[in-house]
Amino acid sequence: QIEDAPEGFTSSSGRLSTSHQDNSLILKHFFGIMKQFRQFQQDGDKYVADDTKINELGRQEEESLFGPIILDIAHKELYSSLEHYCNFTIEGFRAPNGEITKAEGSMWIQRPPEFLFFQLQRVVFDKENGAIKINDRFAFEKEIYLDRFLLENKEEAIQINKTINDLRKRVSWAQRFLIFSLLYKNYPLRK
Repeated sequence: QIEDAPEGFTSSSGRLSTSHQDNSLILKHFFGIMKQFRQFQQDGDKYVADDTKINELGRQEEESLFGPIILDIAHKELYSSLEHYCNFTIEGFRAPNGEITKAEGSMWIQRPPEFLFFQLQRVVFDKENGAIKINDRFAFEKEIYLDRFLLENKEEAIQINKTINDLRKRVSWAQRFLIFSLLYKNYPLRK
């Protein structure tokens, strides 16, 4: 439970939240508002988790404050890591009927903070070796554009991501075909 929350914050079930009307300097400068969406499958049909309000599209929707964004350095650069942070899968999600299933989630920035902080997750835990520090390089752009992560651009960003994923699949197929062709060009198929 959060005690003595700063002015402008309210606490419910241990989470910090605020209203849109709050103009506290701390909130305005260092915290943004993010909207989260989650859905899961149960018995082949898509459902929503039952602990938050449900929007008109039938998906779980939750609004919350966010501060620093924790980035996984395995993605090597900001936009890939931020994409991974904002679109995630929850393995082992327990559906209301008790079935263990997989849930999909996405987070969209409704109001970014004036100062956006990132934290690089450089430590991973291994059962055998304990904590392992990763010193891999991570690239940041000089200017950061959040347009594709904003709630107001959600529908357009989803369509663009579908196109990008389709193009990546085509490139992957073309690369495999090219490698196959190069490897076997000297070995014609027997008739």
